[in-house]
Amino acid sequence: MEALQSLAKRVKVTVNTLLQGAWALLLHRYSGEIDILFGATVSGRPPELAGVEEMVGLFINSLPIRVSFRPDQSLGDWLRDLQERNAALRQYEWTPLSDIQRWSDVPNGTPLFESLVVFESYPEAADGGEQPSLSVEPLAVRSGDVYTLTPGRNNYPLSLMVEPGRDLRLIVCYAHRRFAHAAITRMLGHLDRLLAAMAEAPEARLADLSLLTDDERRQLIEWNGAFTSDESGERCIHDLIAAQVEARPEATAVVAKQEQVTYQELDRRAAALARYLLAQDVRPDERIGLCLDRSLDLVVGILGVLKAGGAYVPLDPTYPRERLAAMVADSQARLIITRSDQAQGLSDFAERLILLDRQAEEIAGCCEGPASVPLSPSNLAYVIYTSGSTGRPKGVAVEHRQVTAYVRAILQLEPVAAGSSMAAVSTVAADLGNTALFGALCSGRTLHLFSTEDGFDPDAMAAAMHGRQVEVLKIVPSHLRGLLHAAHPERVLPTRCLILGGEALRRDLVREIRRLAPGCAIVNHYGPTETTIGVSTHLVETSQGHTGSDVPIGRPLSFVQAHLLDSDGQPVPVGVPGELYIGGQQVTRGYLGRPEATAERFIPDSFSRRPGARLYRTGDRAKRRADGTVEFLGRIDHQVKLRGFRIELGDIEAQLRREPGVADAVTVVRETGDGTQQLVTYLAGPSTLDVAGIRARLALRLPQYMVPQHFVPLDAFPLTANGKLDRAALPDPEQLSAAGVGRFHYADPAGDRTARPRYLCKRVRSGRRVHGVITGGVRAAANLGSAASPDPEHLCAGSLGHSAVALQRGGTGVVRRDRRRETDRPARCRGHRRALHQYPAASRDPVARSVGDDVASAPVGGKLSHPAVRIRAAGAHSTME
Repeated sequence: MEALQSLAKRVKVTVNTLLQGAWALLLHRYSGEIDILFGATVSGRPPELAGVEEMVGLFINSLPIRVSFRPDQSLGDWLRDLQERNAALRQYEWTPLSDIQRWSDVPNGTPLFESLVVFESYPEAADGGEQPSLSVEPLAVRSGDVYTLTPGRNNYPLSLMVEPGRDLRLIVCYAHRRFAHAAITRMLGHLDRLLAAMAEAPEARLADLSLLTDDERRQLIEWNGAFTSDESGERCIHDLIAAQVEARPEATAVVAKQEQVTYQELDRRAAALARYLLAQDVRPDERIGLCLDRSLDLVVGILGVLKAGGAYVPLDPTYPRERLAAMVADSQARLIITRSDQAQGLSDFAERLILLDRQAEEIAGCCEGPASVPLSPSNLAYVIYTSGSTGRPKGVAVEHRQVTAYVRAILQLEPVAAGSSMAAVSTVAADLGNTALFGALCSGRTLHLFSTEDGFDPDAMAAAMHGRQVEVLKIVPSHLRGLLHAAHPERVLPTRCLILGGEALRRDLVREIRRLAPGCAIVNHYGPTETTIGVSTHLVETSQGHTGSDVPIGRPLSFVQAHLLDSDGQPVPVGVPGELYIGGQQVTRGYLGRPEATAERFIPDSFSRRPGARLYRTGDRAKRRADGTVEFLGRIDHQVKLRGFRIELGDIEAQLRREPGVADAVTVVRETGDGTQQLVTYLAGPSTLDVAGIRARLALRLPQYMVPQHFVPLDAFPLTANGKLDRAALPDPEQLSAAGVGRFHYADPAGDRTARPRYLCKRVRSGRRVHGVITGGVRAAANLGSAASPDPEHLCAGSLGHSAVALQRGGTGVVRRDRRRETDRPARCRGHRRALHQYPAASRDPVARSVGDDVASAPVGGKLSHPAVRIRAAGAHSTME
């Protein structure tokens, strides 16, 4: 107490202001907000009123205290400013809170503040009686403690009562249902630490005041692992693969759909391509485009480019022409390796193309001369393009040493190390598949490749995985959900280890996997492209005590450090959300040709002693649990502020996933025609989903401002080529409502991909419902990359009424009426779409007549009056050409 009194005297403030400042700083660090609002009691007895101390009555009142933060502001200046603001509030000492609320924009029923600070100059003795319902259990007070926890009562969820005296006594009251006792105990320890830090450094910057105790700092270091800069182990990727060629030349290296090769044969083909590239004057770090589907040619191309010293730039053949052109231009790729049947989007770069099929003999004839060049592990290995906020893709430059560090770390995981074969099903344009690609080839295992067509076909994948007995599979959770619609879903899963990454892993999917394959280990894998494939793992145990809908992302890999920091760059304690920063040997070079963007996201690592070490700002919110595992909370840019309230969209989604029948939920903010922002929630689930009931129950669990204005049920969420959620493809409910029937269709935003219609076709053949948006009279299948498009010239019959036409492999389809079941069933159909008006009237009119007048007037989020439609496979021939 003496130290605090000395501090107050030095900075010329009261002890009351000092405690209010410490409480505000604590809330700032816990919440990340730069504006903090809490309540504070005032006596209501102004000294200028004669005889006020002798007056009998309750004069006490509570006023809202707003405190703002500037990280560079000094503690002393900030405290003096706080005291001046408090003095200005004295004119409102007798103002009722109800009046203040009426003057504000805060709606009735919503409290102005949820925490209260009571500075008690005349503490009262406890009067005994019944234990209050909201209290803190007494803790033993050790010698030297500056606070105690004792029972108390208050009407706010969290209250701090301060009783000054010879010792400072702090009483915390909290709502048991909202706060755990352990969390409150930690919070008091942090308040204690803040007060001590303030007393030790009165002129320190606010950003430099830490609330972590010494024990907590030691614990964070232990959880980060024994990280060491193991530069002696840095190697080039192709050197690791060459070691496997020498050790096991006849072992099977790659298995594709129609062929397989040994390590020796793979090396021979890659060496020929490398010699061909060297003859084209390829230099170290030069970017070479690779536009190939997942095939043996792809692996040969990657290894050939690496041997020649180049850095490959993966280009997905299904990407739109404009996207491919932007990537080629940005990477300055002088050469592009492809095949004639996969080069349609590269016609503008014909002079740069190396066609593996047409130039096969020429390349194979390159059998003389060196097949590789000396390289440093710091040379560039590949450039992966990610989407940018400006619409211009950003190329992440990844070096050899970062990839080999990842491979060494991931192979240390026991479930992964136990497998002798690994499968890649993700597009090569993302680094998701590199876990299997380099994990297998750098360790002598067998790499199994699945084409894009088979990769999105549930039954084809089930047959291939079962037939090949693949032991380790890396896949995106959304992608796996779709594949589990196979007739034999258990055959989709690997025999030993399933690695899930690329997005949050839900517990309901884990339960389904456990049911189908009890012996399969499940690893949740997290990591941005900027830190090389993946940086943390969590082995999902059968009987873990974690709660919540998402699985933790675990702890960092061997050569990685993970830091959770607040907005001031200070480490956050257990249970407090912060932004995730990644350091260590897997942090990549940065963004190709973008020094400003690189400097913004890759910052100096103040936690490392290595010269030049950097941290990558992920933009992901996360928190540490009591056992040290990290829990992913969502993107920072998914935080929104509506009508003055800050909303975490993941909070709404987590509540919705608790609802029966809701497989998944996504909430976004959309702007209406008049500029008003509204919350829109998309629900994945069956056609019987009770939207009205979900809305009502959500209103019971969340404040009104967090209840979305629109609920849009979908059969499934649209996905990108990487198998991730495609937020841009989610339909706008107001546009759908205004358009009425026949104004919207679902078109793939990235072009015609035959794998997507095949996926939808498989769901049809398995007898599952195909339904989708129920809003404004439009009901359409929303599967794997579909997007609402207000284009009358491209009207898809599948967007009308009952989802009357579904894609079926084999031909274009028309609706036939099954009178026995009162359902519409499709004929066979091809995987392309045509405008409805292009069909003959005999084929078009039955579809139009099947849509009732009441469909167009269905309310947003409402139900159609027609019975739900079950689409069945049909073998009849199509009348459409």
